[in-house]
Amino acid sequence: MTEFKAFEPVLRSELEDDTICYLQDVKGGIVNRAALFVSEKTSDKYFVKYHDGEQDLAETMFSTEKYSLDLLERTKIVHVPKSIKIFGLQNHRFRGGIHVLEYIEDLQPMTDYWPQLGEQVARLHSYNSNLRKKASQSEQSIHRSEHLLEPRDKFGSDVPHFIGTFHPRDGWRDTWEEYFLGDIVNPLFEGLEQKHGDRVVSEKWSAIKQHIHKVFQSADIQPEINHGDLCPANFGQTADGAVVFDPSVNYAHSEFDLIIAKTEGGFHDDFFTSYYNILPKAKGFEDRVLVYELFYNVVMWYHVPEGQAREATIKSLDQVKELIKNISSAN
Repeated sequence: MTEFKAFEPVLRSELEDDTICYLQDVKGGIVNRAALFVSEKTSDKYFVKYHDGEQDLAETMFSTEKYSLDLLERTKIVHVPKSIKIFGLQNHRFRGGIHVLEYIEDLQPMTDYWPQLGEQVARLHSYNSNLRKKASQSEQSIHRSEHLLEPRDKFGSDVPHFIGTFHPRDGWRDTWEEYFLGDIVNPLFEGLEQKHGDRVVSEKWSAIKQHIHKVFQSADIQPEINHGDLCPANFGQTADGAVVFDPSVNYAHSEFDLIIAKTEGGFHDDFFTSYYNILPKAKGFEDRVLVYELFYNVVMWYHVPEGQAREATIKSLDQVKELIKNISSAN
């Protein structure tokens, strides 16, 4: 495993500052490692993320992160760190790639700003719909400023979307079912089949995948900006309020962005109170959560084969099968 101190000459070259020094490792996730560097000349600090996989994958993932940070910044709803530079390491005789980001000095775990974060996420989850309403109310095109985004009427993303290291199919889809089931969930199960060859899980998924769309058929689902990995590890606070980071933005169902909050926990009740004051729960929410929990368990098994992920996936498959049966009987 490459130690971060070995990247000092790399960062000095890429950032054109021969005084950059390694300070310390920073706790990271299951996909990337991270460390803190400082310039002795300017006293600027840099948050440096490193992915030690293939260079093309590393650069693509980090480019998606930069796109996502820039998009969120343009909404003027949430505070995000700035992306400074992305580069591959092949020319420096290392494997993988690096993303250099702004270091937010007084960032701490979330304690005081749960209501603010809930309001901000709800506003983010209604931002695109509000843009579309403004566009439909005007005979002329919306005035484009440097901060205003283009309204979207399809589901997907302009850049490759990542869920951990998993890359769903690219493109835009007219319906949520086409995007979520066709481009995300089904390829995930195909990936599981290639990794584990688990016949039980494959057969259970085959038995329900042609009917799972029924869970969404009564809902009015519109494309909204999703953070893409909204968990306590990916937001915090400073003295000025909430800060959000590590996004992989796509235009998806707003409820889908809450699945980690519902599954892993760690969110204060004030977050949900504030969120639902702006975006109340829609009818059928609890049913759809069962499907999103299935997705979550499959993702966990895809990335971390140890533990209870297989059992959780099987349990979710059985719950969704029973849900589909009940929906079909009611109709």
